[in-house]
Amino acid sequence: MSAVAALAAALASLAFPALLRRIPRVLLALSLGLMGLGLLLIGLLSALSFVIAGAVIANAGGGLLLSTLQTWIVQGLPYEQRGRASGASTAGLFVGQFLAPLAVFGISAGVGLRPAIAIAGVVGLVSAGVGAVIGRVRAEVPPEHT
Repeated sequence: MSAVAALAAALASLAFPALLRRIPRVLLALSLGLMGLGLLLIGLLSALSFVIAGAVIANAGGGLLLSTLQTWIVQGLPYEQRGRASGASTAGLFVGQFLAPLAVFGISAGVGLRPAIAIAGVVGLVSAGVGAVIGRVRAEVPPEHT
């Protein structure tokens, strides 16, 4: 099951260039929305098929999110600074991967594991709304200022 979910992240990352050409303004919202929806499925539905579907959806969103953020981070930087920025963002990703389970388990101590995962899903969906606004604002900034 984990391998299938990981494959979804890889396939979404591979689809990123085509999506970037077609729907650049909504990629942040789309990726966060997929992650939120997937986590919400895992948190609310206990049937194995829904948990697998949720993991696939969440990981596809994660694959898109990583590609979207990396592109945004290096886009406006001079070539000689891109490696440093990319390394810092990758370090931030791994710190987040370390902290996220601690946060979920901390929340789950009060409400249980499935509700804690559902809460993470809701946060992801709310973040998708914020991502939609950010995408719209970024689209309004002239290219020489990005």
